[in-house]
Amino acid sequence: MKINFKKEDFKKFNKLVDTKEINMAVASMFMDYNTYIDVVDEKEMKRSKNEVETYLNTFLDFFSISRRLKENREIIEKSIRPSIKKMDSTIIKNDPYYKTIQIDSIQDGEYFLGNIKYYAYQSFAYDDVIVKEDDYYREISQIGYFDHEVPFLTISKDNVIWMSITPNETWTILPAIERSFGKVITFGMGLGYYPFMCAIKDNVESVTIVEYDENIIKLFTKHLLPLFPNKDKIKIVHADAFKYCKENNINELFDFAYMDIWHGAEDGLPFYIHFKKFEEHSHCKIEYWLEDSIVSLARRCLIVVVEEVLNGATDKNFKVSENELDDVINDLYFYFKDLEINSYEELHNLLSKESLINILEDLGKKKY
Repeated sequence: MKINFKKEDFKKFNKLVDTKEINMAVASMFMDYNTYIDVVDEKEMKRSKNEVETYLNTFLDFFSISRRLKENREIIEKSIRPSIKKMDSTIIKNDPYYKTIQIDSIQDGEYFLGNIKYYAYQSFAYDDVIVKEDDYYREISQIGYFDHEVPFLTISKDNVIWMSITPNETWTILPAIERSFGKVITFGMGLGYYPFMCAIKDNVESVTIVEYDENIIKLFTKHLLPLFPNKDKIKIVHADAFKYCKENNINELFDFAYMDIWHGAEDGLPFYIHFKKFEEHSHCKIEYWLEDSIVSLARRCLIVVVEEVLNGATDKNFKVSENELDDVINDLYFYFKDLEINSYEELHNLLSKESLINILEDLGKKKY
């Protein structure tokens, strides 16, 4: 990779790097904050005339973030404040899955199937990241809270949650559900939210679920599937997702495919690249859970590549890996080894969502 930046290009690139660091820092703070259930004073919130502002102040106090510093004020107004939203729990209560799948608690061998809850004013990620491409790819996390307790269904083993149907799962999956049609296939069973919601659609003919974990299949077929109103539409296949795709041309067999075998963007990015290999531009529409977050992570990786090249890194520096994200960074470096970037605008366009999706698809087909 050869980078020919002028003074103004370097200025913009440094702003891009600063924004990337802010994105990572704010996302990390929200992830940490979401693990606490008793940070917010419920009585203070109920007295407040502006709940979101009070919630924001509690967040800033928790991390000792001062508004007095100019650089902090920009981060607060552009990256933190827009992320926080009070949620309406009627969206959950009126959801067909929640209204139909009524389970108190079931102990099945080592597994527990039952409800846990979000406490009043406990924060949680409720949707995929929003990216401001015109502001140096600033990322806006979507963090919500309820003003009362809200239960949600989980499967746990040894007191560790394996799977759940949180508001995040429902809101991030709903757009794909709305677009699903015809013969549908989904990779990853979870607690069956996606297949349930697809099966009740009139324009969905069938839903094939590919799941590798036999224990999850047994729990699902025993305790959840019998409650599904349109279970005759559902077919379950015990198989590895990648092996299934290699042995079956999903582009010919199905109209819509949904990939959901990861927990988040970090473990999802390598899977995403691998799955892109199987895409063909046919009638089958393929979508991916948390695609915006996954593409955002790939963008961060590519920015790191450019940073390191500008700092003098060579081939040998990109042959060392400690984790799967390092693998992605290394793959991107060698993918772009012969690329010449002559302006910040060229780099900015390379980092767009459409560009990165095409890059990751091509990378997947070349690597796997």
